[in-house]
Amino acid sequence: PTKTLLACVIATLSAGAQADFSNLYEDATLSGKLRTTYYDIEKSDKVKSGEEAPNSTAGAWTAGLTLDIKSGYAWDTIGFGGSVYVAEKLSAPNPAGKSNQLLNDADEGFSKLGQAYVKVKLGDKDLGAKFKAGRQIIYNGLISSSGSRTIPTSWQGYNLTGNAYGISY
Repeated sequence: PTKTLLACVIATLSAGAQADFSNLYEDATLSGKLRTTYYDIEKSDKVKSGEEAPNSTAGAWTAGLTLDIKSGYAWDTIGFGGSVYVAEKLSAPNPAGKSNQLLNDADEGFSKLGQAYVKVKLGDKDLGAKFKAGRQIIYNGLISSSGSRTIPTSWQGYNLTGNAYGISY
C-alpha cells in the first residue's frame, strides 16, 4: 500500500507540474520581420572647397531579418525569450564610404543573437511585477531602440516593470 500511495502522489504531482509547465510552450510565440534600409548620405563637414574629401559619403542598401521567440510562463512565473538578427548588404553607393552603422565595421553582412533573456512574473493584473534579465530590447524614458538601422538595437541588463491597481511603473 505504501508503494501504491507513493506512486499515486508522484503521478498527481507530475500531472500538476506538466499542466503548469505546458503554458511555457502553449503560450509561446514565434514572429519575424523582414526589412530593407537604404542610406545615401553626403557628409558636408568632410567636403572641402567644392571637392569631395575621402570618405565624404556614407550609406548602403541592406536587408535585415529578425526572428523572435517568446515563451509563455511555466508555473505562471518563469519564461524566456530570444531573437536572431541577420543583416546583409545588397548594394553600396560608394565603395569607399562607410555603411553608417547599417552593417558591421568591415561593411559586410552579419548575424548575431540579438536577444536572450529570462523573465519572471509575480502577482496578477491588479498588483504585480515583471522582471527580465539578459540581452533584450528595452523601451523606456531613458533607453530606446533605434528604428533606423537594419536590425534593432538590444541591450544587456535588467528590466523591472510593475502595476498597482491601474498604475504602471
